Amino acid sequence: LDQKGKAMEPIVRAIDLTYRIGSRTLWTDLNFEVSAGSFKALTGPSGSGKTTLLNCIGLLDRPTAGELTVCGHSTSGISERRARALRRTAIGYLFQDFALVEADSIRDNVALAAPVGLGRSERLDRVSAALDAVGLAGRQKEKVFVLSGGEQQRVALARILVRQPELILADEPTASLDRSNAAMVLDLLREQAESGAAVLI
Repeated sequence: LDQKGKAMEPIVRAIDLTYRIGSRTLWTDLNFEVSAGSFKALTGPSGSGKTTLLNCIGLLDRPTAGELTVCGHSTSGISERRARALRRTAIGYLFQDFALVEADSIRDNVALAAPVGLGRSERLDRVSAALDAVGLAGRQKEKVFVLSGGEQQRVALARILVRQPELILADEPTASLDRSNAAMVLDLLREQAESGAAVLI
């Protein structure tokens, strides 16, 4: 319910969703919802289409059939321009390969994700707070290419924290991390859900 007691629409709604590649069907008749403030895990064997489903929800791919609504927008026939705008403002994606600009500094990578329209001071404050949350506050000027895999994942997570999106998609976010880094990443993702984001891993 919202502040006025009115029922809120789910952040993600899938109805009879199907995805086929040639003659192979990854999944069919998939039905689920992800609400604001929820933390949900998508499980299945390797090759079952988990990453493909996240890519559909993240508007990087399109399902073959069914209805998919993301952040109040039907993905059926959505223009690439609108999809790009939603990815920029409402969706945070934690990729398996981190998707960082390796030649840039930690700070510059995180600043890239800050919402458009922030003043310089507010942008720097958000970047600093995000890097502090992931334990990289004193290393802002270091280049990404010198970081370990776990540190790069923390930079990628800081980019999500600085944006504060409605929906966070995390594709195996702890796969390359040691136990302490994995616990930190999951704790931070849970905190985002507690703050109202929908988190799907």
